Amino acid sequence: MSNLFKNDKLNFYSPALNPTAAALAHLSASAYFVTADKYSAAETEYSTAVLCLLLTDVKNRYGISKTIVEMLGVLIAQQDIVGALQLIRVTDNYLAAYLNHDGPIWAQYVFLATDLLAITKRHKDIIPALAEATRLNQRQDIDDGVKLYRIGTNNDLQTLTLLFDGKEKEAVDIHALHPLQSHRGSILQRGHFETLQELFFAVSDVVVQNVMGSKREEEWKPLLLAEFPANWQLTGLQTKNFNSYRKFALGVIESNHSKKAAAQLYQSGARERIDVFEEVLRHKFEGFQLPTIIDSIVVRTALASLAEFPDADQFDVMLRGSEVLLRTLRHQLSDFAVLIASQKSERARASARSYNLLQQQKRDWEFREIEKLVKGEGLPVTPSSSR
Repeated sequence: MSNLFKNDKLNFYSPALNPTAAALAHLSASAYFVTADKYSAAETEYSTAVLCLLLTDVKNRYGISKTIVEMLGVLIAQQDIVGALQLIRVTDNYLAAYLNHDGPIWAQYVFLATDLLAITKRHKDIIPALAEATRLNQRQDIDDGVKLYRIGTNNDLQTLTLLFDGKEKEAVDIHALHPLQSHRGSILQRGHFETLQELFFAVSDVVVQNVMGSKREEEWKPLLLAEFPANWQLTGLQTKNFNSYRKFALGVIESNHSKKAAAQLYQSGARERIDVFEEVLRHKFEGFQLPTIIDSIVVRTALASLAEFPDADQFDVMLRGSEVLLRTLRHQLSDFAVLIASQKSERARASARSYNLLQQQKRDWEFREIEKLVKGEGLPVTPSSSR
C-alpha cells in the first residue's frame, strides 16, 4: 500500500474522466492514511474526494449516494464526529429516497449511522437501532469479512452497552449471538489472534464470562499475553490503543486472583488509552474525538480501582480520565484551545488559529455545496464527467 500512495497522496485518478471512481479512490486513500496515523494526508484526500463528488452529474444518483456513504465512513474513521453528523443531516433524505433499502449500500449506511449513534449516545436506547442494522447486514450478499466485521462490531456494541447500563442478562443473551461464538474453540486452540475482530470478541467474551461467573475468561489469557501479529502492521498509536483494551481484559481475568494486580492492569490500560486520546488531539486539526463504549468502560474501571488501590499519579489519572469521560459535542471549542496551547511559539499559535479558521470555512463550503448537489443543483458537467 505504501508504494501505491507515494509522497502521501494519490496521483493517478482524473475526476474529469469519472468523478465517482476518482472520489472513491481518494476516499480509499484517506482511509489508508488514517490507519497510518497520517491525518493531514487523510484530510487532503478526503477534500479531493469531495471535489470529485461535486463534479458528479446530478442524474448519477447511485454514484452520488455511494460516494456519500463512503465519505461518512471516512469521517467516522477520522474521528470527525461533528462532520459525520453534519453529513447525515444534509444527505439523509436523499439517501433514503434514492437507495434500495434492501441493498448493500443502504445496509452500509445504516451500519455507519448506528455506529455513529453508539459513539454519541452510549445508552441502551440505541440497542434496537443496532439490532436492526445487524438484521439488515445479515441479509446482504457481501464479502464475508465485511459482514463479520459489521455484525461482530454491532454485537460487541450491544453487549458492552447493556453491561454498562447494568442489564447483565440481556448482555449475555446478545453476546451468545456473536458470529464468532462458533469459532471460539478454534481461536483458542490456534493460540493467537488472526484479526482485530477476534481481539474485540475476546475482550467482550472476557467481560461476559466474568459477569456470568463461569471462569471461562481464563481461557483467553495466553492469547492476550501474546504479541500482536506482525502482519497487522500496527503503528505506535494503534499498538498502544489495542494494548489498552488487552490490559483491561487481562485485568478482568486477574480480578479472580488478585484485586491489586487487576487494578494495576486497569490503571495501566487506561493510561495508555488516555495517552492515545491526547496524542491524536495534539496532532490533528480536523475531527472531534468522543470515547466509545469500550473506552468508557476501560477508563471508568480504572478510576474506580484507584479508591482501593491508589497510585502515585492517581490525581493525574483521575483528572485526565474524567476529561475523556465527560466529553460531549460541546467540547469542540475547548479542543481548539488545547491545539492552540500545544504550539511552542506565538507564530505557531497564530498559524494554528489561521489554519483552523480556514479549515472551518472550507468544511462549511463543502457541506453547502453537497446540500446543493443533493437538491439537484450540482456544478455544470461535461459529457465525459457524467460517465
